[in-house]
Amino acid sequence: MPSPTTGTTAVNTTLTGYAFVDSLLDGYHWYSSAISYSFIFPGTSYYSSNYPDLSFWQSTQGFNLTQQTAAFQALSAWSDVANLQFANSPDNSTTVGTIRFGFSYSHVWGNSVGGTYTPNSLPSGGDVWLDPTGTDSMYDTSIGEFGYSSFLLGSYAYNTLIHEIGHALGLKHPFDSSSDGGGASIDGTQYQFWDSRILTVMAYSVDQSHTDAMGFTFNPTTPMLLDILAIQSIYGANYSYNSGNTTYSFNDNPGQHYFQTIWDGGGNNTISYSGNTSSSIDLRPGYGSYVGNPVYAYTATNPTAYNVKNLWIAYGTHIDTATTTGTGNNTLTANNDGDTLIGGAGNDTLIGGTGNDTFSGGGGNNTITGGGGVDTAEFSNALSTYTIIPSTSVTDATGTTTLNQIDYLKFSDKTIYNGPALTNASGSLTNAANIDALYIAFTGDAAGNSVYGTNLNYTDPVALAKQFTTSAGLTNNASGLPTVFKNLGLTTQNDSGPANDVANNQAGLYSVMAILIQNDLGVVAAGGLAYATNWLVNALASISTTTNPTNYAAYSVAAAALDTNIINAHNYSSQAANLIPEAIGTVSAGITGVLTQPLDQVV
Repeated sequence: MPSPTTGTTAVNTTLTGYAFVDSLLDGYHWYSSAISYSFIFPGTSYYSSNYPDLSFWQSTQGFNLTQQTAAFQALSAWSDVANLQFANSPDNSTTVGTIRFGFSYSHVWGNSVGGTYTPNSLPSGGDVWLDPTGTDSMYDTSIGEFGYSSFLLGSYAYNTLIHEIGHALGLKHPFDSSSDGGGASIDGTQYQFWDSRILTVMAYSVDQSHTDAMGFTFNPTTPMLLDILAIQSIYGANYSYNSGNTTYSFNDNPGQHYFQTIWDGGGNNTISYSGNTSSSIDLRPGYGSYVGNPVYAYTATNPTAYNVKNLWIAYGTHIDTATTTGTGNNTLTANNDGDTLIGGAGNDTLIGGTGNDTFSGGGGNNTITGGGGVDTAEFSNALSTYTIIPSTSVTDATGTTTLNQIDYLKFSDKTIYNGPALTNASGSLTNAANIDALYIAFTGDAAGNSVYGTNLNYTDPVALAKQFTTSAGLTNNASGLPTVFKNLGLTTQNDSGPANDVANNQAGLYSVMAILIQNDLGVVAAGGLAYATNWLVNALASISTTTNPTNYAAYSVAAAALDTNIINAHNYSSQAANLIPEAIGTVSAGITGVLTQPLDQVV
């Protein structure tokens, strides 16, 4: 540890090449990430006779216990995000901390309320001085002087502590250009609007977009987006911080405010918001959110002039779930990793990313947009309790959920496919009517009766299946498809072998289709079609076209029909989620691949 007359080793800082990060980097930082700190007290603390500005020492005041606790909390805010380890040290004639905290009455402060010596190898390096007569404030109201402040979270005094500690670790103002090898100012550059206290605690400007803003009603309580990038570029990231599954909880209780950036070391993480104040939660790294009671940037004439984003996600942080409760109309936005977004009782807007997202709108009239990936909207009750307009909306007594780019609708009793029709292996669109509609009509569901009752005979399975397949244009082959169905473990109407029972092949085919649908097409077909696919591929590989051309032709037709019907089942089954897209693609491509090989490679 250093002494009052010896310093701590500081080394040159390497710039990143990113102007908005480098603008925060001073020329030096501490060689070791293990950094001691101490508190200056009059009568027991000592200093070097060649201290750069002796006016700091002529009249000092120590931090009381509450202020010392706040200083440690502010230090921890930095060590939470970076590979830093802070240890308390005595402050006496032989030993002091690398970072020393004290108040000075004797220093001429002018318009400043704090001053810090950035890292250097002199004894003064890392010393943090505050003006005890500086005005602390919160909610645009004075709450006393710094010297008697409790350094409450969100107060100007606490925010000043975080700012000065940033200097003590090797950060500078983004509007200053370094004279010792650090970064240049970003003012006057394309990154000028990043010089904002919303994005970095090292800035002076409240918000470059609103130059009349003078301060915040509630100040940042953590290093912000750019600060985290900068400090991690020096000391490395702290991946052990909240490395498990972490839930970050927020509310809008009276007097509760937030202004922070979340850094998380790993795990499956959740942002949970409970409140009736409408909020906007964005899980994307580098993006900000409005959460809970508003935080404002105030002006000389308006205490609530500008609502500011008060929750940010650090670069490199992954939040997997956002959940809300309450009556607010919330907007939830996913990142691109595949997230879960859960709305509350209000009219919520849920927006997916490029991953496979899961949505639950809750009550109210909600809008869900899936984006890329395979996306699922979940509903708490059975399918029959909802009115569905395919690919458009789902309605029940609590409201209407508008759907955009949603692939699956998951209800308490089943999952149905809601996405665009797939194409077969050759890329052409399938020619099939809605098997799900047939399922509804066949089971006598009210929706099926009202929509299809006049067009389909749902009292006779065979007639129904025949009527449907005729209108749908589904492939039916007297010898091929019954063979496939036989290998699904099913038989024709009279339980005879379909390949040898020409008289009953057509009736058997239609009956089997109806049976498949009646017994839940998705569940039966998911296993059965895969079994039949393997059987057909093996059969095609073992049959000689020269010795058994008739069977080869029949099996080829069956395989082609199966290829089409696998896709039809996926597109239209009421249990289509059981036929996952990856499996569908593998199965249909496998069959087509065999069929398109030269015959001498197939036998």
